[in-house]
Amino acid sequence: MKIKFLVILTLCLYIFYFDNLIAQTVKQNQIDSLVNVLVKERRQWNEASERLQAIGEPVLNELIDILVDKGLDSWVRRKAAFTLSEIESELKIEPCVNIYTDHTDNLQVRINACNALSTENVVKYEELFLFYATNENQGIRMAAYGRLAQIGSDKAINFLIDEVDGQNEMAQWALLRLLEPFESNKVNEKFINALGDSTWWMTNEFIRDVLITKGEDVLEPLSEIYYKQENSDYLRWLAMWIIKDLGTDKKMPILQKALSDKSWIIRNEAEVALNK
Repeated sequence: MKIKFLVILTLCLYIFYFDNLIAQTVKQNQIDSLVNVLVKERRQWNEASERLQAIGEPVLNELIDILVDKGLDSWVRRKAAFTLSEIESELKIEPCVNIYTDHTDNLQVRINACNALSTENVVKYEELFLFYATNENQGIRMAAYGRLAQIGSDKAINFLIDEVDGQNEMAQWALLRLLEPFESNKVNEKFINALGDSTWWMTNEFIRDVLITKGEDVLEPLSEIYYKQENSDYLRWLAMWIIKDLGTDKKMPILQKALSDKSWIIRNEAEVALNK
């Protein structure tokens, strides 16, 4: 009886082993097939990338091998970095950092490698990203900005706040988007100041939407902009444009006063708001 039991147990273990071996082989064949699409195809690569991301960590070695292989076309390596961006693993950090900091490598591959770190804890590289955030190339800087916002330390956020000034419109918009989740008076102040600095509608729309969510916290500085007659009518109108939608009744005296403003566009903004 004992021998029979051992024979049955052995057979079960063999069956389990071979089932696992077959499943692993099938999975590896699937990975190899998707990686092949990623390397060779230009039209179907996005679907392959999504399926590889869904598989997760088992595809890391293949993707890292592609990323670090300078003999491959830069487009292929960029796709590998993009795919890595949605896979959580410490294993990708070192090769991605090495690519990003390699000045001899393709510029866009370097940027994509840094962006691939967006799902990882990279706090130990804070000083490195602070260094590359002053790079003369905007793409290299923006990639570093993203990692600094991800780290989110006081030092990193204060650096990003200071970087907003003097940027072109696109970079300013991108920096403000990175700063949006952080609640502080300095961040609020930077959004309000950027309202006057920017003339790009995308930036102004974004600033407006963010400040409205902050509600009463930004009413006072916005009202100061509105009441300051030395400001242009355009800037005063921008302030009123936001004030009217703040979720606080404390805005009502400001709106009522604006009904007699010298600027017709401000009067109109206040009247529309009060008639709602």
